[in-house]
Amino acid sequence: MLVLILVLATFVIPVSWALVDLRRRPKSAFEAAGRNRNVWIGLLIVALVGPLLIGTPPIVSSGIGIWYLIAVRPKVDAAMPSSTPPPDER
Repeated sequence: MLVLILVLATFVIPVSWALVDLRRRPKSAFEAAGRNRNVWIGLLIVALVGPLLIGTPPIVSSGIGIWYLIAVRPKVDAAMPSSTPPPDER
């Protein structure tokens, strides 16, 4: 049971979180950040099913999810248009 919890915490959660986050962001933000959204969707799907289908080590898969969350996501987030209007300059 403990092994299952550790696998979920180190493998499934980062990759799933990254995939959900990626799906919530517009394609235009990825383009503005110089990233390809479809490539990241493919990478994260392969990272999620890779250990089950082709035997990829789970550490590699979780690394892909973590890389998206700490390196790509902030760049995409910065490229997203702000929902608040700019302040008036008077």
